[in-house]
Amino acid sequence: MHNVALLLPSRGRPGNFYRLLQAFSDFPGDFDIFLRLDDDDPTAPQYLANFGLLKNVCYLRTGPRKPLGELLNDLLKDALREWSYQAIMVMGDDQVPRTAKWSEELVASATGAGDLGLAYPNDLLQGPRLATMIVGTRSFFERLGYVAPPGFAHQFIDNALMDIAGELGCLHYREDIVVEHMHPGAGKAQMDATYERQSDFDDESTYRDWCLSGKPLGLMRVASEMLPVVCAFTSLRPETLESLESLGRRIQMAYVGDRDNAYCDLLRALWKDGRGFVLVEHDVFFTPEQFEEIANCEHDWCGANTPYGNSVYPGLGLAKFSPALLARTPDAMEQVALIEDDTHPKEHWCRLDAWLQWRVLPTLGETRHIHDMTIGHTHTQPSHGCCVIS
Repeated sequence: MHNVALLLPSRGRPGNFYRLLQAFSDFPGDFDIFLRLDDDDPTAPQYLANFGLLKNVCYLRTGPRKPLGELLNDLLKDALREWSYQAIMVMGDDQVPRTAKWSEELVASATGAGDLGLAYPNDLLQGPRLATMIVGTRSFFERLGYVAPPGFAHQFIDNALMDIAGELGCLHYREDIVVEHMHPGAGKAQMDATYERQSDFDDESTYRDWCLSGKPLGLMRVASEMLPVVCAFTSLRPETLESLESLGRRIQMAYVGDRDNAYCDLLRALWKDGRGFVLVEHDVFFTPEQFEEIANCEHDWCGANTPYGNSVYPGLGLAKFSPALLARTPDAMEQVALIEDDTHPKEHWCRLDAWLQWRVLPTLGETRHIHDMTIGHTHTQPSHGCCVIS
């Protein structure tokens, strides 16, 4: 496995795929390919017949036909689940590398100035005007959360990414690196059903609306520092693992089952670190949309309702604590560590949520933003029998 992933959706063009594999042989690069084919593509067997030419690792993904934007976002989630990938390339099946070390040079341009970067080559058609093939850093796409903004079917995806990277000052054009766009508009290909389908979508209106309303959010998400995601666990539930894997983020797994105060020590360390964090407990489950709503909320302290007994309770199952909150309350966990009750000694894991979120932080003048959502919970009763919730 290399540290670069190439996202490559294709349909009805096994000849283009063969041409790409020849180019990858002529101008090799250290990247893994994520190839996406449609279930109903009658030419799919011809793609598979060319796999013998592969010099790179290739992960084949198949599924129902979708707009290009959805396919790219699906492939991005797949790639981001692998922690080794530090750069993401997006290429069409009608593009052909013509320069030695093309992928290496583009990755260097994208990653050379820090954790945010987007680079694109000379396609001999649009040149610097449009990034028809792109390479972005992992952090750029992790923070943004997509290749295609929501609602973008096919066209103007490249415009949107250029807008965001350009305004952040992390867009890099390489005139000297050629990845030729073999497009009908340049007289280098014939129109086919895949090209013709682009006219089915009103992407120009979508892009125009996005510029007015969606672009500021995209800029904010990429420019903001991504909070660490920490999963505290003793026995990780399959539902929780599935939720974490769906995020496409790095997850810090923290085992807290060796002693009753291990969870308190973890929270104390996170508080001292000061970077802020999103906390996930080992027995909750949620959608990516629910997670992102909390992680990207403007409030400093956020939580979600969790089923507990016959009601819901906003505990620590899914909670966000921002760097600003930690800076304002540096001794919060030290105060929590002094509290005890009749059934729980100091620093006991069972009462941390109540002691922190119902006593200490409110006493320090902080107000929690409880989101209008209910996430899943595999437990509805205290797991060590300290009391019964009805």
